[in-house]
Amino acid sequence: MQTSIYTQTEPEWVCSRRSHAGDSNVCGRQQLSCHCPDLEGQSAKRGELGQAIHGEASRCTGSEKAQGCGTRRIIHLCWAEKNEIYVLTVVDRATHCLLSWDAVPERTSETLQACLERGPQARQYYSDAFPAYNTLYYGAPYEMRTDKLETYSVEAVNADLRHYLKRLARKSRCFSRRMASLIGNLKLFVYCYNHRQLAKRQHPKYSYHLIDFLPTLV
Repeated sequence: MQTSIYTQTEPEWVCSRRSHAGDSNVCGRQQLSCHCPDLEGQSAKRGELGQAIHGEASRCTGSEKAQGCGTRRIIHLCWAEKNEIYVLTVVDRATHCLLSWDAVPERTSETLQACLERGPQARQYYSDAFPAYNTLYYGAPYEMRTDKLETYSVEAVNADLRHYLKRLARKSRCFSRRMASLIGNLKLFVYCYNHRQLAKRQHPKYSYHLIDFLPTLV
């Protein structure tokens, strides 16, 4: 699985735009405060996005506009560095537990071999057609496949990773800024995921969620 880590770098530009709605600044962002009355107790429709803003903005008189009744909206535009990170997983077909995992910047033979050796010895190994997999030592029969007939277990776990960890789902919305954050997120996921898989095998009639196994960390 491939993801990206975005890091903010210089230079940074600040663009501003003014609108007639207020001129206060809170924590780098502007608030709409052109004599806005207390909205407590009013209808829910009154607080809908855009309605209260436009309603109060229209109350600004000409003298207020002349005195600077406006909002300065600060927009930060920054360069972003994108570093590709690969999430390696070794998955047991019977339990769907993650036997070994890692997050690395490159899929070299050394990093793949280290991830493989951290897991227990298996009777049979399957992988996709990535060339580096064919250079590893498995200690057991190994088969490289171009289809997903024998790699469905690891593909299912990859789908669960993207489902539960939003930083792996959409690079345009959720992403990692630090490798340590990604590693910590994966470590917590693997712990809860493996415990859930084992519980489902032991009690197949019950439904479990990943959050059910968080208290066992204490």
